[in-house]
Amino acid sequence: MLYGVGIFGNHYNDDDCYSVTLQILNNEDSVLAATSGTFTSFHMESENDLYPSYYGFNVLFEDPVTLRKDVKYSFKASIDGPTSVAVGKVVNDIHYAGVGFNFTQPCWNNGEEDEEWPLGKIAELLFKVKE
Repeated sequence: MLYGVGIFGNHYNDDDCYSVTLQILNNEDSVLAATSGTFTSFHMESENDLYPSYYGFNVLFEDPVTLRKDVKYSFKASIDGPTSVAVGKVVNDIHYAGVGFNFTQPCWNNGEEDEEWPLGKIAELLFKVKE
């Protein structure tokens, strides 16, 4: 069950807010869940060895999303706010409790035609293994 994601933020100004719209899509580009809101970044602890703590915020879906084995999913997000402090911290693979998530081609388009930059905004996946 996927409850949401942790997203990198910043620690420069407590008054800075992020406006976020997040969708998870299946391999047929059907939207399985979507959420949106305004969020403030704060100090968070993580179980990830690459960055055990970071500044960010959690974006949760209203209802958990059931993910199936061997199915590809994608996130589509619109994030408006200050620059995050996620430089060099792109999530590629997550393996935990017998569950694996593989990320491919995380990128950001800076508005220039055909120019994309590797960038990670997702710090963690908030999930629980169904027993």
